[in-house]
Amino acid sequence: MIPTKRRPGRDQLGRSRTAVPIRLLSLTLFAVIVGSPWPISARSLDPACDIGPTHAHRKGDRKTPTSPSFQQGAWIISTRCEAPASPDKALQRLLARLPDDPAVWSDLATSYDLQLRVAAYFTGWNRGFQLSADTLARIAQMQMTVHFDLYGYGDDEDDAV
Repeated sequence: MIPTKRRPGRDQLGRSRTAVPIRLLSLTLFAVIVGSPWPISARSLDPACDIGPTHAHRKGDRKTPTSPSFQQGAWIISTRCEAPASPDKALQRLLARLPDDPAVWSDLATSYDLQLRVAAYFTGWNRGFQLSADTLARIAQMQMTVHFDLYGYGDDEDDAV
């Protein structure tokens, strides 16, 4: 490796060593209840959750006529937010739409796989965000596993605000 002259305040790849806040482009949140192996009908969980799903499908349904069939049923409620929204606040809004009663979630957890899926799209390199203790406690109370999909675009700190 040929040594290169570094600019002050930069790492070996030329990235800033100073903290630059994340510039969140968008955040998509999904609360997912997956039935395995039981099929879920679009409305079968509505009484428990007291709201209709954003999307629901049964095992064997297809997204399009040519797509493969779903291996499991799912009941999904989702929301999307754009910058400069706080990921934690957006997640709190989504969870507030779902029942508070721990017994509801305990009953659902005996038959279904409860998931929270977070897809975050942002600019800049090596960025992140935080979730509050209250949000994490609510997710734990709901007995959900959390899946993060993080998509970073660009590696220049000039992309971040």
